[in-house]
Amino acid sequence: MRNLLRADLYRALKNKLLRIGLIITAALAIFQALVYKFIAIISDIGEEEIDMFGQVLNGNGIALWNNGASIGGNTAAFIVPIFVTIFILREFGDRTVRNKLIMGYTRSQIYFSSILLHLFLMFVYLFVASFFGLVFGTIFFGIGGEITLGFIAMIFVSFVLQFILSYTVLCLGIVLSINVQSPVIGIIIPIALSFVASLINTIALLGVSGSFINFWSCFSFYQSSEISLMTNITELVKQTFATDVITYENIAIFGNPLLRILITAPVVITTEIMVGYVKFKYINFK
Repeated sequence: MRNLLRADLYRALKNKLLRIGLIITAALAIFQALVYKFIAIISDIGEEEIDMFGQVLNGNGIALWNNGASIGGNTAAFIVPIFVTIFILREFGDRTVRNKLIMGYTRSQIYFSSILLHLFLMFVYLFVASFFGLVFGTIFFGIGGEITLGFIAMIFVSFVLQFILSYTVLCLGIVLSINVQSPVIGIIIPIALSFVASLINTIALLGVSGSFINFWSCFSFYQSSEISLMTNITELVKQTFATDVITYENIAIFGNPLLRILITAPVVITTEIMVGYVKFKYINFK
């Protein structure tokens, strides 16, 4: 397994497609910050209002740091599926998997090596997007909070949490695409889910139903939006009920953002991977 993963990582580091994807990822993060800055300029907003404008547009440093890893952001929903999925699935179409089986590697080793490779590449892509978003968002609109230990801790923790939340959707795409041997599935599924869930998320954030919001709060899209503007680590453990009238008010998970993420997201990801593995064992590779 270790040798197989090492070989997969070596091919990834040498792959031109992935390098191009990283450049586009960085460019999109910079472009988004530039768009916000351009809007601010043409709107004739004074310097004293520029920081507030950045917060309204989610254009400050910490907001764009979170957006780079968020499934609701451009990078996670579009760039990762296109470049990373195509790269990983190439070996399923050029007899590489069959050759690995002939060499003595088991299906379990091949499958989990692909999942770990996907996990690593996604982490790199999203970190690049977050880094450039943080730098240029801070340059144009400020970092978005007071620099304290709690703020600095939140920067690191929020990236990890956003990464976990994004993987609930992106993992589903890669697991399905591996099993049906089609990169189209790995690209379409995350994009389609992002579009549909964004609509639902908009409804939830409008507060049309307190009960619905608390139900939706257990899903990654709501959780991603919820932590996107947090500027202190203490905000992660505050009780944040959507309404004062909640029938399950004594269940702490519904009001604690950190618990919702750490309980629901790993369960979803583990389920996706294991269900995909069961199906992968019976694929007939040509």
